Amino acid sequence: MTSEEALAHARALDTNPAGYSRLLTDFAEIRAAHHAWTNSKNPRDKYTTGPATVELKRVRTAQRNAFARSRGWKVADPFTVAQLKAGRMTGPRWDGVGISGREIDHPDYFTIGRKPAAILSHSYGPWEDSAQFARDEGLNVEQLPYSWYYPLNAHAALFTRIAE
Repeated sequence: MTSEEALAHARALDTNPAGYSRLLTDFAEIRAAHHAWTNSKNPRDKYTTGPATVELKRVRTAQRNAFARSRGWKVADPFTVAQLKAGRMTGPRWDGVGISGREIDHPDYFTIGRKPAAILSHSYGPWEDSAQFARDEGLNVEQLPYSWYYPLNAHAALFTRIAE
């Protein structure tokens, strides 16, 4: 997805002009931080201690937290797809479904009232794989305007449970 395509997608999804302007600001900020990290000549930036890495992590965290607040959610520790589907944190801690691989990659987890609300995947595979995964698992899926993990190279797929 090019920058122009990502912004057109954001326009189509966001009918609130203030929200769209926030998306533009956030997108520009994450692109700048990712560009600085990608082009850094500091060898520490390819690990965890360089200034570009620290800034990229700060921007990612800020965008993840702002997204959670916008939905009334909290950022959470990992939970499984089975727990998301059940809407509770009971059962096996690990079901192996979609926690790694193309469908769910670089995940962010969100809760509401200590119950699983969503898993956000920043995936490199085609969007169709995420949509098929949602159908196979009985989940809702929403495509966000961009991935704050790796803008323009990953898509952001938000998986939520289907209300009963």
